[in-house]
Amino acid sequence: MIDRRRIVRGAWAVLAAATLFGCSSGDGPSGPTPPPPPPAPGFRTTLNLAPEGPTAGAEFEAALGYELPAGSAPLGAYVVELRFDPARVSFVAADPSITNGRVVNQLGAPTGTIIVAGATSGGFADGLLLKGSFRARAADVAASDLRLTLREAVDTQLRELRP
Repeated sequence: MIDRRRIVRGAWAVLAAATLFGCSSGDGPSGPTPPPPPPAPGFRTTLNLAPEGPTAGAEFEAALGYELPAGSAPLGAYVVELRFDPARVSFVAADPSITNGRVVNQLGAPTGTIIVAGATSGGFADGLLLKGSFRARAADVAASDLRLTLREAVDTQLRELRP
């Protein structure tokens, strides 16, 4: 005849041992998670218009770029916001050659906001966040009419980048 109490006691002993010693094999948590690396300062955004000072009604190209501090890992992911006065500037289109994990949310373009996001595990190497076509609606449009805000950026080692 099978002694059920003995089997139940054995099962409890195995369960207790697994609970007490189960995480010591290296498969489970080994302590608190280390803090993320500190942000890497020195990330800088750039904005160039071609041609500079377009005339009213003329189309121009804006190149939104970035520069990393020397010795940094490549840019891995970012989100930027481009704002402009829609009475002075209108968004035409993103340059189709700028892909490689980048997307442009242009739904806010009629009200003067474009969100650009990019991510790649290998890192971006071209120094560009966005290249696109715009139309000048005023005679004295300049780079200062486009305001680029960095929402977030990390390098390929997942370190936060900041200006």
